[in-house]
Amino acid sequence: MHERALQFITLKDAHGVTQFIVPDNKRDTLCEVVKGLKFESVLQVKGKVIRRPEGQENPKMPTGDIEVEIEDLKVLNPSLAELPFKTRDYEEITENVRLQYRYLDIRHYKMQKNLRIRSNMVMKMREFLCNKLGFVDVETPTLFRRTPGGAREFVVPTKIPGKFYCLPQSPQQVRYVCV
Repeated sequence: MHERALQFITLKDAHGVTQFIVPDNKRDTLCEVVKGLKFESVLQVKGKVIRRPEGQENPKMPTGDIEVEIEDLKVLNPSLAELPFKTRDYEEITENVRLQYRYLDIRHYKMQKNLRIRSNMVMKMREFLCNKLGFVDVETPTLFRRTPGGAREFVVPTKIPGKFYCLPQSPQQVRYVCV
């Protein structure tokens, strides 16, 4: 094993992964800080961006030509439990598990990419409709038909006798009901 293999930490942020190098003079201190951390712990790292040594570049990573030499590292929020799955790209997860742990699933690279594409698309649509066509963007609750199964729902009466709508407890799409 190459001696550098024990000197770096790979961290993920909203834009991808970056390799952080642990300098020799801080190895004992920093290794003690990160020794018991689990995946998805939140860290704050300060350091200096440097080029990777020649021959150590990783063309598979967008940040593969650089690394960050750690000057200071703090644990902001440690993950307290083992995760039901890792949010890495190469691990396959069943859809049921992904849906059960949605808060972890949206940290996956593909989900992050899809969420950003959707966000950009909606922003472009709103910009076009509002700025070019003079529309006014007004948010109102959207009401839909109820679906069987799923989360607990809350029935909300309307001013019209015999009519109501329901709000699900989970972040599923709201369903409209007319009786």
